[in-house]
Amino acid sequence: MYRSDYESFITNPIWLEMKKNIEEAMLGLQEELIKFNAITETVELSRAQGRIMMADDVLRFPADILLEIKDKEKELEEKKDG
Repeated sequence: MYRSDYESFITNPIWLEMKKNIEEAMLGLQEELIKFNAITETVELSRAQGRIMMADDVLRFPADILLEIKDKEKELEEKKDG
C-alpha cells in the first residue's frame, strides 16, 4: 500500500462512518462494563472486554497501515543507498 492509498483510506466516507459507529459502540460497551458484577457475571464481563479490544484493533488499523508504509519506505531508501 502506498501513502496515497492510505490518505484515500482515512478520508473515505465509509471509513469515517465506520470509525464513528465503532467509537459510539465502544462508549456503550464501556458503560456496560460498569454494570457487570465481576464475581457473578465473569463471562459477560469477559465478552464485553473482548469486544472492546476488537473495536480498538479496528480503530488502530490506519496507524498500523501507516507504520507499515513507513517501514517499507525506509527499507527502499536503505536499498537505494546501500
